[in-house]
Amino acid sequence: MVEWVGNQDIYSRFRGLRMRVTLLKSLTSCTGWITDLTSENALLTLDGEFLSVPGDEAFIEVHGLDTSLHIAAAMAGEFPGAVVFNVHSIRTTQASEAPRKKAEHIRFELCAGTDIVKGEVNDISEGGIGIICTVQLEVDREYPIKLQTPIGETRGSFRVRHIGGRNKAYEYRVGGTLSVADRVDQARWRSLVQKRLAA
Repeated sequence: MVEWVGNQDIYSRFRGLRMRVTLLKSLTSCTGWITDLTSENALLTLDGEFLSVPGDEAFIEVHGLDTSLHIAAAMAGEFPGAVVFNVHSIRTTQASEAPRKKAEHIRFELCAGTDIVKGEVNDISEGGIGIICTVQLEVDREYPIKLQTPIGETRGSFRVRHIGGRNKAYEYRVGGTLSVADRVDQARWRSLVQKRLAA
């Protein structure tokens, strides 16, 4: 097992953000989260299986508030539920996508026809959310949604943009845009997102 020692440096603001890692030998990709990042190592929590062995070259991409990182790395080892990569180089560009931060303590309830679907919000960004649910929703369809957050309830409309495959627990990963009409709810939600992204 690999020993992991994280430290505070200029890359700490990317912790908790959504990333994509691509294995260069097979061009297979997996999404997940930056658990820790330094100029020498990246500790990633992956959403699914990523068949890799130490030494495999990979490319990691993560989008921050104003900067995107493009990381050349090699797989170094595994922890339970996480993978360590040795960083070879980090190239920065202007952010090309909104950052997505792992959500904590946010539950949702949405109406899908006659079904009331409940679950956890997986990630948040300025323009949308990702959810995990057991019901397959329809792409480009809009659903009324209620979000329970640590700072109160927000009601809005969730338009599905992407549906990922089912995991072993028969859950779908669904991403979409969030529209909030009520000004008080909108201010509350914007405040929550900005605080989480800045943390």
